[in-house]
Amino acid sequence: QVVEHPLHDLAEVGQLTRPSGLDPFRYSDLERELPERPDAYHVFCNGPALFERMHFLRGFERLLLDMAEDPDGFRRFADWTVEYQVETARYLAEHFRGKIHALRCTDDLGSQSNSIMSPRAFRELLKPHYACVAELCHRHGMHFWLHSCGRIDGLLDDLIEAGVDVVNMMQLRLFDL
Repeated sequence: QVVEHPLHDLAEVGQLTRPSGLDPFRYSDLERELPERPDAYHVFCNGPALFERMHFLRGFERLLLDMAEDPDGFRRFADWTVEYQVETARYLAEHFRGKIHALRCTDDLGSQSNSIMSPRAFRELLKPHYACVAELCHRHGMHFWLHSCGRIDGLLDDLIEAGVDVVNMMQLRLFDL
């Protein structure tokens, strides 16, 4: 659990050090593991996609306030954050074409009773970033998977429209609420 969020001001986002999705070290185990199962469907799991990474860096409550109070700053932060997934998809496409079949990320977008943000806010502030990653995956013959806990049924159409191929929802009582 993140207890100290390093991004105190959205204007400072460019001063943060973002991990590189182009670092070959991150993929060194794939060189060894992929030949062991050449006919398998391989999914590269890459952790939090966007929203979770953003609130880990900014703080959950502060990020939600940013969505409402500074949507342009929020978008710039999302642009900066999603670049990690973009780099990852590019690296996989360049170095593992035809061997990695999907990029899987997580972003818990729901609470027990509803999505964390309104569908309108999702559409305006986050959907284009998911669409960017999905389009890049598709262009290189990969699927884009997204795991999300919580009740996100109000966002499903937008996630599908953005190009997410598999939505892994982990809420057992999702439609019983």
